[in-house]
Amino acid sequence: MDKVRHSPTRIAFRLDASKQIGGGHAVRCAALAHALAARGAETLFLVNHGATTVAPVLERLNSVVLPSNVTFPGNAERAALRSVWPQGAHVIVVDHYGLEAVDETPLRTEAERIAVLDDLVDRPHDCDLLFDQTCDRDQTEYRPLLPPTARVYTGADFALLRPEFRSRRDEALSRRANSGPVQRVLVSFGLTDFGNLSEPVCRCLSGRGLAIDIVIGSVARQSREALLLLSAGQDDVTIHRDLDADEIADVMVNADLAVGALGTTSWERCCLGLPTIAVPTASNQLNVARALAEAGAVRLVNSFDPLKISAEALDLAGDVPGRKTMSLAAAAICDGQGAERVARILAEPRIILRRARLADAEAVFEMRQGAAHFFRLGQDTSWPDHSIWFAKAVTDESRDLLMCEAGGVAVAHVRFDKLEAPNTESRIVSICVAPEFRGKGFAAPCLVAGCTWSLDNGAKELFADIHEANEASHAVFVRCGFKRYETNSTFHRYVLHAHSETS
Repeated sequence: MDKVRHSPTRIAFRLDASKQIGGGHAVRCAALAHALAARGAETLFLVNHGATTVAPVLERLNSVVLPSNVTFPGNAERAALRSVWPQGAHVIVVDHYGLEAVDETPLRTEAERIAVLDDLVDRPHDCDLLFDQTCDRDQTEYRPLLPPTARVYTGADFALLRPEFRSRRDEALSRRANSGPVQRVLVSFGLTDFGNLSEPVCRCLSGRGLAIDIVIGSVARQSREALLLLSAGQDDVTIHRDLDADEIADVMVNADLAVGALGTTSWERCCLGLPTIAVPTASNQLNVARALAEAGAVRLVNSFDPLKISAEALDLAGDVPGRKTMSLAAAAICDGQGAERVARILAEPRIILRRARLADAEAVFEMRQGAAHFFRLGQDTSWPDHSIWFAKAVTDESRDLLMCEAGGVAVAHVRFDKLEAPNTESRIVSICVAPEFRGKGFAAPCLVAGCTWSLDNGAKELFADIHEANEASHAVFVRCGFKRYETNSTFHRYVLHAHSETS
C-alpha cells in the first residue's frame, strides 16, 4: 500500500527558448514552478542551448542544457533527467510547439504522468493532462489528438502568471476605474523583439505628449541599438531591460495603455486590466488574438503597420469610456490564479486502485451518503440493505467495484457494471467520492484511473448516466474524455470509447 510521500514531488519541465521563438514558454513555466515550490515540490528544467540567455529567469532555476546532437526522441531528456533525479520524476511538463506524441511517449519511462501545455490544437499528444490557457477554447477540440482518458483543462483560469501580477491586481483595477487622460503607454513585443518591431512603433508615438515605456531583453540587441538611438533624441522614451516580474508588474500597473504582441504577456495585461492595442506577430498568436478581441479585451491590428498601430493607440487614448470598458472586459478573463490551479492538479497524490473487499462495506456506505439525490433511486440506502447489496457486489462477476486510495486512504470508489449481450464489452461507470474529499480535486484522477483500468481489462466503451442537476459530475466526465451520447428527462448519458476507436 502506498503511503503519503515523504519526499517532495518532482516536476520536470521540457521547453526551449531562442531569439526566434522568444522566452514565453520559459516565463510561464517559471511561474508554474514558483507555485509548485510553494507546495513543497522540486522542479527541474530541461532546455536547449542558449535558452538561459534568452530567458534569464532560467538561470535562477534548476536547469540542465540538453545536447543538440541526439536524434532519437526522448533520449536526451531521459539521460538528463536521470543524471539529476535517478528515481525519475512524478510529472514531466512539456511546453514545446515542436514536440508531439512520438516525442512524449518515450518520456513515460521517467515519470508517472505527462502534462502538456499547448494552445495550437495542431498535433497529437501522449499525455495524461493538457492545459490550454486560450480564453474561449473548447476542450473537446483536443479529443481526437489525445489518449481517451487524458484530462483537458482550458481557459484563462489556467493562465500561468507569476504572483506579482495577482498581488497588484486590485491596485491596478482601482487605478483603471478612476483613469483620466492617458499619460503612459507601454510598448512590448516580447523579450527578444524579433524583427525589431518596437522602434518604429515608438517613433510614431513619440512627440505626442505621452511617456513611452519599452520593455525588452538584453538578447534583443538590434532592437536595443535602434531604441537607444531613438531615446537619445527623445526624452519621452524610457527603455527597460531584463526586468524581473515585480518590475514588469509595476510598469504595467502605471501604464494607461499598452501596445504589443500576444502570448503570456496577454494574460498579464488582462489580469491587471490594461487596455491594449494587440498585434499578432506569429501564427501561433492568432487564436489568442481573435479570442481576446471578441471578448472586448483588446483592439486588434492584424498586420504590422506602425502608422496604423499608432493611430489606433492614439484613438483609444482619447476614448476614456472605451478604455474603461476594455479594462473591465480584460480583467474578467484572467484573475491571475492559474498557476496555483495548475500546481494543485500536478501535485495531486497518485491514485492507487484495488478491488473492493468485504471490509470496505462501511467506507463505501459513507461515500454514498449525501449523494443519493443524484442516484436513480433518489434516496439513501439503509445500512442493512447496503450490507446485503455490498456482499453480493464484491463477488459479482458482472461488476467491477474498485477502491481508489491516495496516500493509503480510501478517497473514492469507482464501479463498472457490464452490459448484457450483445454489448458485453461495454460498461456503465459510476463514481462516488468520500464526503471529506469532495471538492478537493480527487474525482477526476480517480475516474481516470478507474477508466484506464477498465479499458485495459477488456472494456471497449464506457457509459455514464449523470443526473441533469449534477453539474460537477458533468464537468468532470467531459474533462476526462467522455462525450454526450443521449439525453432523457432526468439523466444524460455520456460515452468514452477505447483508444483504438479514437486514434
